[in-house]
Amino acid sequence: MILHCSDGFLQQEIVYKMSKCQFAVPLLLPACDTPGCTFLLWAMRDIVKRWRPQSLVDRKGFKEGNIVNISMPLFSFVRLGDCSLSKSDILNQIISSSQRLLPFFIHRNLEGGNIPRKISDGLVETSWYFPTGQGNSDNFPEPIMVANLRGDVASNWTQFTFLRDFSTAVFIFVDSISEKDYQLLSRLGDAHPKYYFVLSNAEITSVTLDFLRKLSPILGIDKGQVLVKRRNVSHAELVKKLQMLIADLINTSPAATKLQDLVHKACKLGICVDENSKECQTAKHRALDIMKHIKDVVKYKQNTMILQGELWKKISDTDKELYRMKKQGNECLEKYRVRLKKEKYNLLEQQSKHSLPPEMEMFIKSLYQLNPLEKRFFLKWMRLFLDSVSMTRLTYLQNPKPNESIDNSKEDQIKYLSYLGIEHFIREMSQFYEAECFQVQEDKLKESERKFCNLPGVAADLLLNGFPLELIDGDASNIPLRWISDVLSELDEKTDGQVSLRVITVLGVQSTGKSTLLNTMFGLHFPVSSGRCTRGAFMTLIKVKENFQEELGCEFILVIDTEGLKAPEHTSLEGSYDHDNELATLVVGLSDVTIINLSMENVTEMNDILQIVVHAFLRMTKFGRKPNCRFVHQNVADISAFWNNLRGRKKFRQQLDEMTIFAAKMEKRREVNEFADVLDHDLENNSVYIPGLWCGDPPMASVNFGYSESTYELKRNLIEFLKQLPNAQTVYDFSKWLRQLWENIRHETFIYSFRNSQVASAYDQLTVKYSELQWKFRKATYNWLAETENVIRNQTRLFQTDMREKFNAELQNLLEEEEQSIKKSLEKYFERDAANAGIIEGYKEEFFRSVKLLRSQNETHLRSKLEDAIKIQKNKRELQVKKDQCHQIIQDKVSALIEYYRETNLIPDNQMINKEFTKVWDEAFSGFQFVSLTRRNIEEDIFGHLQKDLQKKPGLVTAKLLENQNLEKYEHVDFTVDTYYIAEPWGPEDDYTNLHIRLKSFANWLLEKCLGYVKGKVNLRGDYQENYCQDLLDMINNELNQENLQEFRTTDLFELDLKLHILGRAAPIFQTMHDGYIQENDPKLCLERLKPQYFCKFQNIYQMKDASQNMAKNFCDVCLKPAITEYIYKNFGKEIVDDILLGEDSRKYSSRTFFQFDLLKTLLLDNDFQEYINYIIDYKQFVDTRISKYIRKKYKKSMALKNLHSKILSFISRRVVDVLNYLKVLESSDISLFMENFLNMLARELVFSHGVVKAIIYQSQTTVEEFSSNIQVFLLKTEEEIKQEFNSLSFKAVLSKMTERPEDELFKRISGCGKQCPFCRVPCEAGGLDHQEHFASIHRPQGLGGCKDHQTRKLDHIICTTDVLGNREFRTLKSAKKFVPYSQYHSCYPDWSIQPDRSVTASDYWKYVLKEFNAKFAEYYNNKPADIPEEWQCITQDQALRSLQETFNIS
Repeated sequence: MILHCSDGFLQQEIVYKMSKCQFAVPLLLPACDTPGCTFLLWAMRDIVKRWRPQSLVDRKGFKEGNIVNISMPLFSFVRLGDCSLSKSDILNQIISSSQRLLPFFIHRNLEGGNIPRKISDGLVETSWYFPTGQGNSDNFPEPIMVANLRGDVASNWTQFTFLRDFSTAVFIFVDSISEKDYQLLSRLGDAHPKYYFVLSNAEITSVTLDFLRKLSPILGIDKGQVLVKRRNVSHAELVKKLQMLIADLINTSPAATKLQDLVHKACKLGICVDENSKECQTAKHRALDIMKHIKDVVKYKQNTMILQGELWKKISDTDKELYRMKKQGNECLEKYRVRLKKEKYNLLEQQSKHSLPPEMEMFIKSLYQLNPLEKRFFLKWMRLFLDSVSMTRLTYLQNPKPNESIDNSKEDQIKYLSYLGIEHFIREMSQFYEAECFQVQEDKLKESERKFCNLPGVAADLLLNGFPLELIDGDASNIPLRWISDVLSELDEKTDGQVSLRVITVLGVQSTGKSTLLNTMFGLHFPVSSGRCTRGAFMTLIKVKENFQEELGCEFILVIDTEGLKAPEHTSLEGSYDHDNELATLVVGLSDVTIINLSMENVTEMNDILQIVVHAFLRMTKFGRKPNCRFVHQNVADISAFWNNLRGRKKFRQQLDEMTIFAAKMEKRREVNEFADVLDHDLENNSVYIPGLWCGDPPMASVNFGYSESTYELKRNLIEFLKQLPNAQTVYDFSKWLRQLWENIRHETFIYSFRNSQVASAYDQLTVKYSELQWKFRKATYNWLAETENVIRNQTRLFQTDMREKFNAELQNLLEEEEQSIKKSLEKYFERDAANAGIIEGYKEEFFRSVKLLRSQNETHLRSKLEDAIKIQKNKRELQVKKDQCHQIIQDKVSALIEYYRETNLIPDNQMINKEFTKVWDEAFSGFQFVSLTRRNIEEDIFGHLQKDLQKKPGLVTAKLLENQNLEKYEHVDFTVDTYYIAEPWGPEDDYTNLHIRLKSFANWLLEKCLGYVKGKVNLRGDYQENYCQDLLDMINNELNQENLQEFRTTDLFELDLKLHILGRAAPIFQTMHDGYIQENDPKLCLERLKPQYFCKFQNIYQMKDASQNMAKNFCDVCLKPAITEYIYKNFGKEIVDDILLGEDSRKYSSRTFFQFDLLKTLLLDNDFQEYINYIIDYKQFVDTRISKYIRKKYKKSMALKNLHSKILSFISRRVVDVLNYLKVLESSDISLFMENFLNMLARELVFSHGVVKAIIYQSQTTVEEFSSNIQVFLLKTEEEIKQEFNSLSFKAVLSKMTERPEDELFKRISGCGKQCPFCRVPCEAGGLDHQEHFASIHRPQGLGGCKDHQTRKLDHIICTTDVLGNREFRTLKSAKKFVPYSQYHSCYPDWSIQPDRSVTASDYWKYVLKEFNAKFAEYYNNKPADIPEEWQCITQDQALRSLQETFNIS
């Protein structure tokens, strides 16, 4: 019934599976409701058998063929009337081995065999026997076919006639022969086959014997052709007799039949043939039209499939050599690369000139023109015909004639060439597509003239229909990347770009049943013919049922089958080991889960394979991917294998650990010490033991039921695992990852993770997130510091020790809280927020270390700032005591005079008030001893520290120091590099010009860094401290002791002059700072500044004026206005940074990578040589200047700066108003308490001079409500004044007033660690503060940094990303003055990862720059211009920009 409900392809699948299980298959299928039947020839075309006839036993040869094409004798078994003997049972025994009885034919003695027959009458089943060549164990020496007619001959005469005409012998099972039976049999006449009667009745009647005598002359039977199954004759004896008869007939009657030759007779008898449908025949004729041109497979492939032959291999080899540079020899690497690119271009040009062969044209037209059903038939016919031709050729090679021999050294190659499959046609098709794309790319063909642009769509349709498509061309070990990418793009488009997929792959040794395993699990059609020799990987799509898609999380499962690793027939082929490594790495990288297929439980012979697999897994961890695998041990039959192999599993784990350690050494992965470091793998739960596929020895063995059960369990395990995975990838994601992964594989080693755009993109997203969290952390600590400094500065009493402890505890809590906040945010990002979290999992530890370092750095900085604030306040407190004494004296004198005039009721005029107040003021301090602050000579103090610092230096330094005791002369002198700053060279190749330039750049950078420290101390508004100079000297010494400065080989005189210049700049600034502190804090000067306040108060009291408004106005002018202004400039820098990070340029400053891209793009478009020089020579200064220019351009002429100013002013003004209206403040009993409460509530935001406040509220009689209201009125005027003063300032003046420079914070976000490539000086782009490896997305020709060829003095045009692949050498102090190959740069610079130029065009940006400014760079470095390769001259600005975009993965 199932066959009746199935189409031809499903019938073919069912019949194939039945054959594998050694069930008889339908030959003639009766119709359900009509008397006709169908010859199932098409359904049997997939069955392929392999056997060893007696003729090949001595040579150990074998034959192989499609069942419909094998010529063999047919023996038919039929029933006449009722029969007590089961012919099906007898048949099973005839063709089964003596050791194992197989149920080929269902009979009444089997379970379910006694069900009443309804639709199977007239069914003709067939099965086969094939010898194994094992002598006595074979039932027959040659293959035979047996047919079994279900039902009575009389009722199924057509079927019987069909069998009779082609059978060598017909065995008729009867109990008795009647008159009717006699009449029926006598119609047979002179028939071709021999007839044998098998009588199963113990008592044969005389009537039956009479009819047999009559039939004897008609049918040509004798006594030997009548077999009687009597009671004393066992079934075994009967079977033995039948086997002997059949064996005798094989020898004496060699007549043989091919199933496909029976079509004509079947049609004459009115029997339908399943493959006679219009669609099938149309497709067959198309396939035959192609096949008639294929006589000799080897010659056909060599002469017709030209594009995929040697030409394609040469293109592939040249392409790989472009990336790996293994055969450079002594040739200049860049010239070698240019030559390779020319060779590749010429090969591609040669490829594009070939015309389409007629057979390929017919093949492509068939794919275009046939409807979907015809196309399926066409592809199936092509596979059948091609397999047949290949099997014929391979069988000949396996069984050469006695006088022929095959060269063993060429045997594998000949076998490989002798196979031809559909994949070769599609591969050739893809090569024509690639060639056409090349022509379009080179403008040699217009888009409108393309012939093959629709081919990817055709291939995508094939994939959707379940047809395996070649992913890796195993012959060339290459992927036609453009073809595969376009096919996947078409697939994405055809599925509306919405579908997602999971990927399952398999790896293992050849002939361990990988393809069979996948076919069994998923019902696929990966070729499993033993003659198949094509190498590579194939992918096929499985559509997930709609009701299961949501649960599985995808719409498709992509299954990738691979050719066997370490295949014996491939070991002699060139590059087979590389091919295995590439194959394993690719499929592991692409898969969600990889099945590692191992043969037998014993893996002692699997070391090489496991090593390849472990390498692949290890490489994927470098990409941040989490590989998963299932180890499948095949051919394990023992039911106790799981427990018996506990020791074996431990040994297996030990082997995996050993191979992991070995692989980790090769990959330079020191952190990997065992297999568990590579992936989480449970050997007990993720190791599957599968029994052998066959029960017995093929070809007569059936499929092992245990194999199917174990395979199903594996499938269930895989599906459950896939359900647990996060979001599946889209077709677009898969295609993109495939391209990136293959790009890295072409480099042969996987150190180059950052050159992968997916990893780079995910890493950039992580650095952006980290920058956001880092800025949040810094803002929180900055706000705390600002508020705490304000609280300290607002202290009016002696600073207590417990206050320091309180602030330290607050700081510790804040840092802990913010650190945990960042960690939680990062954890959340890695777990849920990051779409590519798995890819950057490997950098998790690095960024968490950076968080710790961030806290540590900030804690040190904040504690230092806190101590500075406390120290300054302590110093001020000592002065404040003197100030308070003076305030009290003047208040007492003024109060006494006021009281006197009140008692005498005397009202003086203005002149008298002024005279009396002056008199009182002078009298108050006539006897007071003012302690003025002593002005120090800061220059002398700093020079003394410098002498102490250099006291152990040689006499030459001491002598020059004594000559230059005046630091003033260094204040306005630029630092210049003298020749005596550099020690004697250790080789003629030293380039003083380059060294001088780099040394000057370092000196300028260090000078700016030290001046930044000085400005930071000035902003504290405290007095100069002696430790400031020592801090500067420590900073200088620390930088001079850095390893990268050792390359300059500087002298002690350089150190002396550098310190003189830096301290010479710092001394006058510190002097001005000190003088300002004295001016601001001298008690007498402070009192003089307060004199107007006291006079105003004195005057108001005498003149009976309303003092409330005047007091409020004075408070706003003298106290609130400077406090608010200070608050604004304290927060201005932070607000500017926030505004930039949230504005239109946020992406530019979100990470180092984005900033670098924007910077280089701007330089390219500006095309200014001097700007490039500034960028290369002094990167930090250049970036700082760029940021400053950007801020100036953004805010100088726009309203943005005013808006930010207004925003801060508005916020703090609202805060002041809120405090003024706060109930606790308004309920103060008097003005003094009101002011105390007001100041305390604003102590964290604003800093007030308490002496000034006291002077203003002195003798105030106004009410609290009135004073508060008046302050709010005058506050509005104060705001306007602040705005007017701000508007009158220049942009430069505004920036100079800011406590924190916004460019400093932006620089921290994008500057990185500051390390530069040791060869080309490009800055490191790694994120985080504590990364262990430095890298840069794009390196540059070393000549741009001044490197030259020491013989010719020409600038060096080689890029270090090229050098690391070549055979050139370098020599630095790091190499102990010895020459070291660039390829071994890690021995000197282990913390740098210099990644080879993966795309060959990735460094086109800097090639263009050197090409454009070659002469100017040479002039600048005092060298000769570089020898620019001819190819570089063709690089345009657009190409340079494109390479920049591709390198940074930014459009």
